[in-house]
Amino acid sequence: MSTDSRDLESSTVQTLAGDPVTLPCPGLGQSPFVVSLTWLCRRCGPSVGADGSPHKLIVYRDGRVQPAPAAPAPAPAAAGGRSGASERGAETRPYAWVGDRTAEEVTPDKPRLRLDETTYALLIDATRASDTGDYFCLVNSRQQPKGAVRLEVKDAPDAPGRPLIQSFSSRTVNISWTHPRRTNFSPVLHYLIHVRETERGPWDRSLRTASNRTMYQVTGLRPFTVYSFRLTAVNAVGAGRPGPSSYPVNTLREAPSGTVGDLRAVSRGPTSVQLSWMQADPSTLHGEFLGYQLTYRAPATGANHTLVIMEQNVTTLVVTGLEPFTEYLFSLSIRNPRGLGPVARVTGRTQQAAPGPPATVRYSSVGSTWAALIWTPPAERNGVLLYYTVNITRDAGGEPDLRQVPATEETWVQYRVDGLRK
Repeated sequence: MSTDSRDLESSTVQTLAGDPVTLPCPGLGQSPFVVSLTWLCRRCGPSVGADGSPHKLIVYRDGRVQPAPAAPAPAPAAAGGRSGASERGAETRPYAWVGDRTAEEVTPDKPRLRLDETTYALLIDATRASDTGDYFCLVNSRQQPKGAVRLEVKDAPDAPGRPLIQSFSSRTVNISWTHPRRTNFSPVLHYLIHVRETERGPWDRSLRTASNRTMYQVTGLRPFTVYSFRLTAVNAVGAGRPGPSSYPVNTLREAPSGTVGDLRAVSRGPTSVQLSWMQADPSTLHGEFLGYQLTYRAPATGANHTLVIMEQNVTTLVVTGLEPFTEYLFSLSIRNPRGLGPVARVTGRTQQAAPGPPATVRYSSVGSTWAALIWTPPAERNGVLLYYTVNITRDAGGEPDLRQVPATEETWVQYRVDGLRK
């Protein structure tokens, strides 16, 4: 039997997925005499096979419709099909095949494909993309069909191919993909690009392409983050099913964009200051954490000192070995393999300590009952000088006479001791 539609008189019927359709039996007159009739379909439903041979859908004999033999299921199709070969091989019940976009069950008692026993037309309820194909009817003992009916069901397109990563940077990824295998008689208008962050995250971001080109640069990504992508094709009917996911890609590193928060400095004594801070937002690290870098200096001297703190969960540090009563500028930043991030700064001052001894103490002049002393302030003041204490001892082992001399900002300090013995 030849069922090549190119050798037969054929007509084409177009319909929209979900709508019912009626296919007339070619070659029947107004008042046909029909003893038996068989409807067949080629390249549709479960009839799709390696040889493209037709499959019986409905057999009418002796005044009643009999179940058509089940068709063997073809090999599974590639993942990502919407309603094509992947759905055609999933069921071999008579009268129907899968590919539903509804939950309606099709059974022999409630067939989706029916025969109009008055006109012998084939009635298909709720058409699907998998119904697309060439339909024939054989009447009575006829071995060759009189003609063919080509049914074209417009539906959303099949899923596009798996996206391939072409190139990427710290914040962009260039992807490409293949068109859907079938567009179901409505060309692709554009694509939806679904973006997933991390390998197990939700597909919670979608981008719409401006055309049906099969390449796109995804922007607005975060550095040093794992992303996956998948595509949905859209035509005038609607959006198809998402295709397979791309293989994960990790965007490149950048220097950290964030820094520690609430950096504070509290004096813990004449030679130490305690620093405390809040950890930076992990999303601003943009790479592996390699440590906190602390730099501090006394503005008066300008000498820099650097410490590296390797533990990420450390949020306090006591800096020791400082000079008493000195203001320091502390700068803290985060390091990753790409460099240092922004700097957080705070100033802190150590507490006062006892001053060093006055320098160059000597007599400037001496009288019979008095003596004039002169000295310079101590080189290590270690705070604000309030006064000097002059210790006068008259006899060995006697009580000392302590006299306070107010401190001044003069380079030399002079004091006259009166009431001395001749």
